[in-house]
Amino acid sequence: MNKLRYGLVAAGTIARVHAKALAARPDVELAAASDVSEKTLAATCEQFGIPARYADYKEMFKKENLDVAIVCTPNAFHCDAVLAALKAGCHVMCEKPPAVSVKEARKMADAAVQAGKRLFYGVHMRFEPAVETARAYLDSGRLGEVYHASVH
Repeated sequence: MNKLRYGLVAAGTIARVHAKALAARPDVELAAASDVSEKTLAATCEQFGIPARYADYKEMFKKENLDVAIVCTPNAFHCDAVLAALKAGCHVMCEKPPAVSVKEARKMADAAVQAGKRLFYGVHMRFEPAVETARAYLDSGRLGEVYHASVH
C-alpha cells in the first residue's frame, strides 16, 4: 500500500490533534513539519516520530514530496500557507476559520481548482451525529421552510 505523505504547517496544539489521528492510520506517513518555534517543532516531531523539521514551510514544500499539507497556523497566515501548499502540489486541509476575508477565501478556492487539488476546511462539527441528523431533516423537507433556528 502506498502511504500518503503528510506535512504539518505549524506544530502546536491543533497540529498535535491531527498528528495523533494520522499516526494511527496505516495509510499515512507523517513525513515533515514546520514551525517558527524550534521548541514546539522539536516536541511535536519527537512525539510523533516526524523525521523532517523545518523553520519555514516554504522550504518544507520545496524539499519534501508531500501529498497533503495540514495548515494549523493562526488564521491570519492561512492564505499564504494554503497557496504555497497548493503550488507545491499538495492537497490541503486548513483549520478554521479559513481566512480573514472573503477575498482570501476565494483566492484559496480558486487556486485549489486551478491546481486540481482538494482544499478542505477543518469545520469539525460538520461530522457530528446531531449535525448530520439536522442536515438530513432539512434536506428531506420534513421541517418545511426553515427561516430561523437557535441551537444550544
